[in-house]
Amino acid sequence: MVAELRERWLGASADDRTNASPRWLVLITVALIAARSIIFQYEQMHLTQPVQRIRWYTHEAASRAIFKNRKPALLFFSHGNTCQECKNMESDLQETAVAEEINRDYVPLKVIDPSPDGLPAPKDVENLKQNYNAWRIPRMVVVPPEMWDVPAEWLDSYQLPDVSPGGMFTPNSDSDRIPLIVKSSADWHPDPLKVGNVDWIAPEKALQRASDAKPALLFFARSLDRHCDVVRSEIFGDDEIAAVIKKQFLPAFVVSHQRQNRPDSDETKRMLARFNIRMFPCLIVTSPSNPDQVLTGFAGNKETLQFLEQAHN
Repeated sequence: MVAELRERWLGASADDRTNASPRWLVLITVALIAARSIIFQYEQMHLTQPVQRIRWYTHEAASRAIFKNRKPALLFFSHGNTCQECKNMESDLQETAVAEEINRDYVPLKVIDPSPDGLPAPKDVENLKQNYNAWRIPRMVVVPPEMWDVPAEWLDSYQLPDVSPGGMFTPNSDSDRIPLIVKSSADWHPDPLKVGNVDWIAPEKALQRASDAKPALLFFARSLDRHCDVVRSEIFGDDEIAAVIKKQFLPAFVVSHQRQNRPDSDETKRMLARFNIRMFPCLIVTSPSNPDQVLTGFAGNKETLQFLEQAHN
């Protein structure tokens, strides 16, 4: 009887152990999978992040530094850790040589758009996306000071080029282009010293060299102003007018950035105050002995040519 009970007990215990083993294995397997998932997520969020060699500014600090240092902004639009393309592009930007150039020549600002996570984007992020057409992310945009924080409607005629100089970059392009764009975009400027067919010189130099026989011709314009752009393209692009200016005047181009938070340089402020400029565009012919001759607005090619001829006589 005892032997029979012992055999039954041992048999029952064995069966129980046999039946119990798969349950423990399932629990262990689930725990291992969960642990591996946590580790993977941690690696994706932390261990695989690009080395941070770029000294990113906050939006407020960038707004101050852009004008204090007279450097362009480099905006890197990203969705953050949820976007593998964004992390890939940032890795390219964080390469040692590229990061050094960015820190030296730009005011870098990382713009995080959390919308893929279902979170509303901050107002300043939405404004930057709207102003600089950053609807496809990731994107890199180089913005010179006078185009910083400008309403989108002011930039209709001022699209930054997709390829250097200027700077919009999408990850579908070859990553090798990033160093080239970063290197060539630092000096890009929407107001070149050469406008139309006229070779402009610095204002102070024109005033120093001016004589009654060859007076200085000062062209005062305002950046992001379509009326000034018409004069720049139609008047100074006219071959006859350009020839008269080259022969008879010392031309200087003075650009004002009197728009919101875009302060003018000290030299520009002195020139605006000296000639009491209140309207743009404005042409002034000045010489040591003769009174200044002034033409404001867009008078047309014929009228501008007549003004130049009368002012020189």
